[in-house]
Amino acid sequence: MKKFLYMAFIAISALVFSSCGSDSFTIEGELSDAGTQNLRFVYLAEGKVNSHWIPSVGGQFTMQGNSKELTVVYIYSSRMKFLTHAVIKNGETITLKGSIADNYNIEADGSDVNNEWNSFIRNNAEDFAKADRTQANSAIASFVKANPGNLVSTLLLTCDYTGTDLATLAAGIDEKAKPEQLISLYENELQSSTEKETKVTPFALRDDRDSLTIVSLKKPYNILYFWYDDKDKQRSEYIEKIKSFAKERKTEITVSDIYLNCDTAGWRTTLKNDSTNWKHYRAFAGTVDKSIERLNVKGSNFIIVADSTGKQLYRGQSAEEAISVIKNPKR
Repeated sequence: MKKFLYMAFIAISALVFSSCGSDSFTIEGELSDAGTQNLRFVYLAEGKVNSHWIPSVGGQFTMQGNSKELTVVYIYSSRMKFLTHAVIKNGETITLKGSIADNYNIEADGSDVNNEWNSFIRNNAEDFAKADRTQANSAIASFVKANPGNLVSTLLLTCDYTGTDLATLAAGIDEKAKPEQLISLYENELQSSTEKETKVTPFALRDDRDSLTIVSLKKPYNILYFWYDDKDKQRSEYIEKIKSFAKERKTEITVSDIYLNCDTAGWRTTLKNDSTNWKHYRAFAGTVDKSIERLNVKGSNFIIVADSTGKQLYRGQSAEEAISVIKNPKR
Protein backbone atom coordinates (compact mmCIF):
# COMPACT_ATOMS: atom_id res chain seq x y z
CA MET A 1 0.00 0.00 0.00
CA LYS A 2 2.79 2.41 0.95
CA LYS A 3 4.59 1.67 -2.28
CA PHE A 4 1.37 2.29 -4.23
CA LEU A 5 0.86 5.66 -2.50
CA TYR A 6 4.44 6.67 -3.16
CA MET A 7 4.20 5.72 -6.86
CA ALA A 8 0.91 7.60 -7.11
CA PHE A 9 2.57 10.67 -5.62
CA ILE A 10 5.46 10.40 -8.10
CA ALA A 11 2.99 10.13 -10.99
CA ILE A 12 1.11 13.23 -9.85
CA SER A 13 4.37 15.13 -9.39
CA ALA A 14 5.47 14.13 -12.88
CA LEU A 15 2.23 15.50 -14.33
CA VAL A 16 2.50 18.74 -12.40
CA PHE A 17 6.09 19.39 -13.40
CA SER A 18 6.13 17.79 -16.85
CA SER A 19 6.00 21.17 -18.53
CA CYS A 20 8.96 22.45 -16.53
CA GLY A 21 11.77 20.41 -18.07
CA SER A 22 15.03 22.10 -17.17
CA ASP A 23 13.03 24.86 -15.48
CA SER A 24 13.16 22.92 -12.24
CA PHE A 25 15.47 20.95 -9.98
CA THR A 26 14.76 17.73 -8.13
CA ILE A 27 15.74 16.43 -4.70
CA GLU A 28 14.65 12.86 -4.12
CA GLY A 29 15.61 10.07 -1.81
CA GLU A 30 14.85 7.69 1.00
CA LEU A 31 15.27 8.08 4.75
CA SER A 32 14.97 4.69 6.39
CA ASP A 33 13.28 5.96 9.57
CA ALA A 34 11.16 8.78 8.09
CA GLY A 35 8.03 6.69 7.62
CA THR A 36 5.03 8.76 6.60
CA GLN A 37 5.48 12.42 7.50
CA ASN A 38 5.92 15.80 5.85
CA LEU A 39 9.46 17.04 5.24
CA ARG A 40 10.17 20.74 4.93
CA PHE A 41 12.36 22.16 2.14
CA VAL A 42 13.45 25.81 2.33
CA TYR A 43 15.49 27.74 -0.22
CA LEU A 44 16.06 31.22 -1.63
CA ALA A 45 15.39 31.97 -5.30
CA GLU A 46 15.23 35.36 -7.02
CA GLY A 47 15.19 37.12 -3.67
CA LYS A 48 12.23 35.12 -2.36
CA VAL A 49 12.22 32.51 0.40
CA ASN A 50 10.47 29.34 -0.76
CA SER A 51 9.16 26.87 1.82
CA HIS A 52 7.55 23.57 0.81
CA TRP A 53 6.18 20.69 2.86
CA ILE A 54 6.70 17.49 0.86
CA PRO A 55 5.22 14.12 1.89
CA SER A 56 7.51 11.23 2.73
CA VAL A 57 5.70 7.94 2.15
CA GLY A 58 7.44 4.90 3.54
CA GLY A 59 10.53 7.09 3.86
CA GLN A 60 10.60 7.99 0.14
CA PHE A 61 10.11 11.50 -1.19
CA THR A 62 10.52 13.69 -4.26
CA MET A 63 10.70 17.48 -4.19
CA GLN A 64 10.89 19.78 -7.19
CA GLY A 65 11.80 23.44 -7.04
CA ASN A 66 12.85 26.28 -9.28
CA SER A 67 16.05 28.30 -9.15
CA LYS A 68 17.89 29.50 -12.25
CA GLU A 69 21.05 30.05 -10.23
CA LEU A 70 22.74 27.96 -7.55
CA THR A 71 20.84 27.98 -4.27
CA VAL A 72 21.07 26.12 -0.98
CA VAL A 73 18.10 23.98 0.02
CA TYR A 74 17.70 23.25 3.73
CA ILE A 75 15.78 20.09 4.63
CA TYR A 76 13.97 19.50 7.94
CA SER A 77 11.88 16.73 9.47
CA SER A 78 8.25 17.29 10.46
CA ARG A 79 9.53 18.11 13.96
CA MET A 80 11.79 20.77 12.42
CA LYS A 81 14.98 18.83 13.08
CA PHE A 82 17.65 19.89 10.61
CA LEU A 83 18.46 16.93 8.36
CA THR A 84 20.81 18.12 5.64
CA HIS A 85 21.31 20.72 2.93
CA ALA A 86 22.11 20.69 -0.76
CA VAL A 87 23.39 23.18 -3.33
CA ILE A 88 21.47 22.92 -6.59
CA LYS A 89 20.04 24.74 -9.62
CA ASN A 90 17.55 24.02 -12.38
CA GLY A 91 18.33 20.96 -14.47
CA GLU A 92 20.05 19.14 -11.61
CA THR A 93 18.96 16.19 -9.48
CA ILE A 94 20.26 15.22 -6.05
CA THR A 95 19.51 11.85 -4.47
CA LEU A 96 19.63 11.50 -0.69
CA LYS A 97 19.97 8.31 1.33
CA GLY A 98 20.29 7.81 5.07
CA SER A 99 18.30 8.31 8.25
CA ILE A 100 16.88 11.10 10.37
CA ALA A 101 18.56 9.68 13.46
CA ASP A 102 22.00 9.92 11.84
CA ASN A 103 21.44 13.12 9.85
CA TYR A 104 25.09 14.13 9.45
CA ASN A 105 25.75 10.85 7.64
CA ILE A 106 23.02 11.32 5.03
CA GLU A 107 24.58 10.65 1.62
CA ALA A 108 23.94 13.03 -1.26
CA ASP A 109 24.62 12.17 -4.89
CA GLY A 110 24.45 15.09 -7.31
CA SER A 111 26.83 17.70 -8.70
CA ASP A 112 30.55 17.56 -7.96
CA VAL A 113 30.33 20.61 -5.68
CA ASN A 114 27.43 19.19 -3.71
CA ASN A 115 29.13 15.80 -3.40
CA GLU A 116 32.33 17.35 -2.07
CA TRP A 117 30.37 19.43 0.45
CA ASN A 118 28.40 16.40 1.55
CA SER A 119 31.56 14.28 1.86
CA PHE A 120 33.11 16.87 4.17
CA ILE A 121 30.05 16.80 6.44
CA ARG A 122 29.98 12.99 6.54
CA ASN A 123 33.73 12.74 7.16
CA ASN A 124 33.27 15.02 10.19
CA ALA A 125 29.84 13.72 11.21
CA GLU A 126 30.86 12.86 14.76
CA ASP A 127 32.04 16.43 15.41
CA PHE A 128 28.98 18.01 13.78
CA ALA A 129 26.71 15.89 15.98
CA LYS A 130 28.27 17.20 19.19
CA ALA A 131 26.70 19.99 21.21
CA ASP A 132 30.13 21.60 21.27
CA ARG A 133 30.95 22.49 17.67
CA THR A 134 34.55 23.56 18.36
CA GLN A 135 36.14 20.64 16.49
CA ALA A 136 33.74 20.94 13.56
CA ASN A 137 34.48 24.67 13.33
CA SER A 138 38.21 23.95 13.44
CA ALA A 139 37.88 21.44 10.58
CA ILE A 140 35.96 24.00 8.52
CA ALA A 141 38.55 26.70 9.21
CA SER A 142 41.37 24.40 8.09
CA PHE A 143 39.52 23.51 4.88
CA VAL A 144 38.76 27.15 4.06
CA LYS A 145 42.36 28.26 4.59
CA ALA A 146 43.62 25.41 2.39
CA ASN A 147 40.97 25.92 -0.32
CA PRO A 148 40.36 29.67 -0.81
CA GLY A 149 39.25 29.17 -4.41
CA ASN A 150 36.77 26.39 -3.72
CA LEU A 151 33.02 27.11 -3.65
CA VAL A 152 32.71 24.51 -0.89
CA SER A 153 34.62 26.90 1.40
CA THR A 154 31.88 29.49 0.98
CA LEU A 155 29.17 26.89 1.54
CA LEU A 156 30.80 25.62 4.73
CA LEU A 157 31.16 29.13 6.13
CA THR A 158 27.66 30.30 5.29
CA CYS A 159 25.81 27.12 6.22
CA ASP A 160 27.84 25.16 8.77
CA TYR A 161 30.31 27.38 10.62
CA THR A 162 29.25 28.58 14.08
CA GLY A 163 32.55 30.00 15.34
CA THR A 164 33.54 33.60 15.99
CA ASP A 165 36.13 34.05 13.20
CA LEU A 166 33.72 34.16 10.27
CA ALA A 167 34.72 37.59 9.00
CA THR A 168 38.44 36.76 9.10
CA LEU A 169 37.98 33.44 7.32
CA ALA A 170 35.65 34.98 4.74
CA ALA A 171 38.18 37.66 3.88
CA GLY A 172 40.58 34.94 2.70
CA ILE A 173 38.18 33.42 0.16
CA ASP A 174 38.75 34.25 -3.52
CA GLU A 175 36.06 36.29 -5.25
CA LYS A 176 35.63 33.52 -7.83
CA ALA A 177 34.51 31.22 -5.02
CA LYS A 178 31.72 33.62 -4.08
CA PRO A 179 29.27 33.45 -7.00
CA GLU A 180 26.88 36.37 -7.24
CA GLN A 181 23.79 34.23 -6.71
CA LEU A 182 25.08 33.14 -3.29
CA ILE A 183 26.29 36.57 -2.20
CA SER A 184 23.06 37.31 -0.33
CA LEU A 185 23.52 34.17 1.75
CA TYR A 186 27.20 34.98 2.22
CA GLU A 187 26.59 38.59 3.27
CA ASN A 188 23.76 37.62 5.61
CA GLU A 189 26.10 35.28 7.45
CA LEU A 190 28.81 37.91 7.67
CA GLN A 191 26.30 40.43 8.90
CA SER A 192 24.88 38.11 11.56
CA SER A 193 28.37 37.34 12.85
CA THR A 194 29.07 41.03 13.35
CA GLU A 195 25.51 42.03 14.25
CA LYS A 196 26.19 42.04 17.94
CA GLU A 197 25.30 45.72 17.76
CA THR A 198 21.67 44.53 17.51
CA LYS A 199 20.70 44.88 21.15
CA VAL A 200 18.54 42.39 22.96
CA THR A 201 15.66 44.44 24.31
CA PRO A 202 13.00 43.10 26.73
CA PHE A 203 10.30 41.10 24.95
CA ALA A 204 7.16 39.19 25.97
CA LEU A 205 6.63 35.40 25.74
CA ARG A 206 4.42 32.84 27.46
CA ASP A 207 6.09 31.07 30.38
CA ASP A 208 5.57 27.52 31.70
CA ARG A 209 2.55 28.71 33.70
CA ASP A 210 1.03 30.13 30.52
CA SER A 211 1.45 33.68 31.74
CA LEU A 212 2.60 36.44 29.41
CA THR A 213 5.97 37.38 30.87
CA ILE A 214 8.69 39.86 29.99
CA VAL A 215 12.06 38.31 29.17
CA SER A 216 14.42 40.85 30.68
CA LEU A 217 18.17 41.19 31.16
CA LYS A 218 18.86 41.99 34.79
CA LYS A 219 22.24 40.43 35.50
CA PRO A 220 25.74 41.10 34.11
CA TYR A 221 25.44 38.01 31.87
CA ASN A 222 22.18 36.73 30.40
CA ILE A 223 22.08 33.45 28.48
CA LEU A 224 19.24 33.01 25.99
CA TYR A 225 19.03 29.37 24.92
CA PHE A 226 16.74 28.57 21.95
CA TRP A 227 15.56 25.05 21.01
CA TYR A 228 12.65 23.41 19.16
CA ASP A 229 12.87 19.61 19.25
CA ASP A 230 12.03 17.78 22.48
CA LYS A 231 13.46 14.58 20.93
CA ASP A 232 16.85 16.18 20.26
CA LYS A 233 19.46 14.32 22.31
CA GLN A 234 21.90 17.22 21.97
CA ARG A 235 19.70 19.36 24.19
CA SER A 236 20.70 17.45 27.33
CA GLU A 237 24.37 18.14 26.55
CA TYR A 238 23.71 21.86 26.24
CA ILE A 239 21.59 21.92 29.39
CA GLU A 240 24.17 20.12 31.53
CA LYS A 241 26.98 22.46 30.47
CA ILE A 242 24.90 25.60 30.97
CA LYS A 243 23.40 24.37 34.25
CA SER A 244 26.77 23.49 35.76
CA PHE A 245 28.31 26.84 34.84
CA ALA A 246 25.26 28.90 35.84
CA LYS A 247 25.31 27.23 39.26
CA GLU A 248 28.93 28.32 39.77
CA ARG A 249 28.16 31.92 38.80
CA LYS A 250 24.53 32.20 39.91
CA THR A 251 24.89 35.77 41.19
CA GLU A 252 26.11 36.94 37.77
CA ILE A 253 24.07 34.83 35.36
CA THR A 254 20.45 34.39 34.41
CA VAL A 255 19.30 31.75 31.92
CA SER A 256 16.21 32.06 29.72
CA ASP A 257 15.16 28.78 28.09
CA ILE A 258 13.09 29.53 24.97
CA TYR A 259 11.14 26.82 23.13
CA LEU A 260 10.39 27.37 19.43
CA ASN A 261 7.66 24.82 18.82
CA CYS A 262 3.92 24.32 19.33
CA ASP A 263 4.09 20.86 20.98
CA THR A 264 3.12 21.82 24.53
CA ALA A 265 3.04 18.23 25.82
CA GLY A 266 6.56 17.45 24.58
CA TRP A 267 7.80 20.77 25.98
CA ARG A 268 6.43 20.15 29.48
CA THR A 269 7.76 16.59 29.56
CA THR A 270 11.23 17.78 28.59
CA LEU A 271 11.23 20.52 31.23
CA LYS A 272 10.23 18.01 33.90
CA ASN A 273 13.13 15.75 32.94
CA ASP A 274 15.57 18.68 32.80
CA SER A 275 15.02 19.63 36.46
CA THR A 276 16.28 23.13 35.78
CA ASN A 277 15.24 26.06 37.97
CA TRP A 278 15.62 28.87 35.46
CA LYS A 279 12.90 30.63 33.45
CA HIS A 280 11.21 28.70 30.64
CA TYR A 281 9.38 30.38 27.77
CA ARG A 282 7.72 29.35 24.53
CA ALA A 283 7.47 31.12 21.17
CA PHE A 284 5.04 28.98 19.21
CA ALA A 285 5.63 30.90 15.98
CA GLY A 286 9.23 29.72 16.16
CA THR A 287 11.98 31.78 14.57
CA VAL A 288 9.41 33.94 12.75
CA ASP A 289 7.94 35.16 16.04
CA LYS A 290 8.37 38.94 15.95
CA SER A 291 10.26 38.89 19.24
CA ILE A 292 12.65 36.23 17.99
CA GLU A 293 12.96 37.22 14.33
CA ARG A 294 14.87 40.44 15.00
CA LEU A 295 17.51 38.43 16.88
CA ASN A 296 18.19 36.33 13.77
CA VAL A 297 18.06 33.02 15.65
CA LYS A 298 19.54 30.38 13.34
CA GLY A 299 17.74 27.33 14.67
CA SER A 300 17.72 24.88 17.54
CA ASN A 301 20.41 24.85 20.24
CA PHE A 302 21.23 28.48 19.48
CA ILE A 303 22.70 30.66 22.21
CA ILE A 304 22.89 34.41 22.69
CA VAL A 305 24.83 35.88 25.60
CA ALA A 306 23.98 39.49 26.39
CA ASP A 307 24.96 41.88 29.17
CA SER A 308 22.51 43.92 31.24
CA THR A 309 22.37 46.66 28.58
CA GLY A 310 21.35 44.15 25.89
CA LYS A 311 24.73 44.17 24.13
CA GLN A 312 25.36 40.79 22.50
CA LEU A 313 28.60 39.23 23.67
CA TYR A 314 28.16 35.90 21.89
CA ARG A 315 25.81 34.29 19.36
CA GLY A 316 26.20 30.79 17.98
CA GLN A 317 25.72 27.10 18.70
CA SER A 318 28.63 26.29 20.98
CA ALA A 319 27.89 26.09 24.70
CA GLU A 320 31.61 26.06 25.47
CA GLU A 321 32.30 29.22 23.44
CA ALA A 322 29.36 30.96 25.11
CA ILE A 323 30.73 30.04 28.53
CA SER A 324 34.24 31.11 27.53
CA VAL A 325 32.98 34.59 26.65
CA ILE A 326 31.67 34.94 30.20
CA LYS A 327 34.77 33.44 31.82
CA ASN A 328 37.14 35.61 29.80
CA PRO A 329 35.38 38.93 29.17
CA LYS A 330 37.05 41.39 26.83
CA ARG A 331 38.05 44.56 28.55
